[in-house]
Amino acid sequence: MIKKTVAASLMSLFLAAPAHADMAAARQALEEGQFAIAFREFNDAARDGNAEAQYQLGLMLLNGRGTRVNLPLGMKWLRDAGEQGHPEAVKFLAEAYETGRPVERDLSEAMTWHRKRAEAGDLEAQRLVAARLMRGEKGARKDEAEAARWYMAAARQGDVPSQLMLGKLLVQGIGLPANPADAQRWLRPLAEAGDAEARYWLALALRDGTGLSPASREAARWLRLAAEQELPAAWHQLGLDHLGGIEASLDIVRALEYLRLAADKAYPPSLLQLGRLHLAGTGLPQDNRQAFMYLDLARHFGSREAAAEMEALRKTLSKQDVAEGQRLARTWRSLRGL
Repeated sequence: MIKKTVAASLMSLFLAAPAHADMAAARQALEEGQFAIAFREFNDAARDGNAEAQYQLGLMLLNGRGTRVNLPLGMKWLRDAGEQGHPEAVKFLAEAYETGRPVERDLSEAMTWHRKRAEAGDLEAQRLVAARLMRGEKGARKDEAEAARWYMAAARQGDVPSQLMLGKLLVQGIGLPANPADAQRWLRPLAEAGDAEARYWLALALRDGTGLSPASREAARWLRLAAEQELPAAWHQLGLDHLGGIEASLDIVRALEYLRLAADKAYPPSLLQLGRLHLAGTGLPQDNRQAFMYLDLARHFGSREAAAEMEALRKTLSKQDVAEGQRLARTWRSLRGL
């Protein structure tokens, strides 16, 4: 009985060996340019469910190596390999549907494969999937909560852009509950390393609305450092602070100085604020044409809020005032090469 068992075991090993030998032979034939042999061996292994063989077979069918070009069959084998989690097949499929080569472009299908890459821990894919979900673009439906999860996954792998983005989301409560303390933990190392954006967002995470607490004083320090690095968002915030007189002293002159610095960098919130100040005559002469100019500029550079306010203002102005405001906006952009 023991002899029969041993014999059966040896026989099973002997029968199993050719599958491994076939893959080795296939790889060697491929390296030596013996494509017909490689194709035959990969084909046998692929039919047995070997993901690497499926991947190689798919490429050979796409490139006409060892066989005629057969795009549908090649993509079928690549998909089979991808569905088994073969990393190179998954990446190939994501890029193929992303670029439209060698198949018709399909961003929704590309997103499916990018997500599969992300699930396997691919850092680049995690960042890409997060960004597309956050904006709801290129084959992805907007889903801030899922986007935040992918930024978290990438951040935990040490990806600095994702750490910064996660800090921003935690400050604003986008995609996950606002948590200034957690935001500080992600942002502080980046701020200490000199990142201007991280310094700005760390300042916002530290604020408590008084300007008097130790946290608010630390926030003011980080905000000044970001402003010294010429970050428009920091200039804008300092301008608002001096307008409000809460986190900083009330100082209209300094407020306008900071707002103009940011506006000259085409920062939409500052352009919008200057338009509002001209419209109200606060700190600036009341001037509907200047107000329209700044609102038009803010709209041009992406502010939806400014677009709505500009249209509301347009209804109260003469055609001449609107035309002059538009001319002033064109001149402003031309002078700055924008």
